[in-house]
Amino acid sequence: MPEKNVEFKVVGILDRTGTQDDGTIFVPLKTLQKIFDRPDELTTIGIKLKKDADSVRLEEKLYKLPDVQVVSLTQVKDTIMRLISTAKVMVLSIALIAILIAMVGVINTILMSVHERFQEIGILKTIGAMPWDVFKLIWIETLILCAIGGVLGVGWHSSFPGQRGF
Repeated sequence: MPEKNVEFKVVGILDRTGTQDDGTIFVPLKTLQKIFDRPDELTTIGIKLKKDADSVRLEEKLYKLPDVQVVSLTQVKDTIMRLISTAKVMVLSIALIAILIAMVGVINTILMSVHERFQEIGILKTIGAMPWDVFKLIWIETLILCAIGGVLGVGWHSSFPGQRGF
């Protein structure tokens, strides 16, 4: 017990079952109530049924008891699955926002590059470059910038896995 310094006498060791119960210590309820000064109070009890037991019937009987809250493993599993689904949606949303911000940054960089090289583009057009040629030139520059940025980002992140950002 982390909060109490109590010694127990081991009266038996159960055979291994290969389940989570292998790491469980079983203590009589009255003993725990006495240790924690909670006589006749019960906060939680876990019930493990045999494979052939009718869990639905047991749950129905337990629901009828006053002041008893029943939470089945199915309910716990459903709650956890809903939380996981919500987390997936949130992570996907954050990833989409990050991609949109990156796209705006790339578009801004390329627009500034085109604006700064307006004279060069004019010279290219005067010597015979078609609009498609200028577009290809800008598009190739964009792809190179994105590839270099992606490689540097992945390299930085894998070099410093605990770090976030620069």
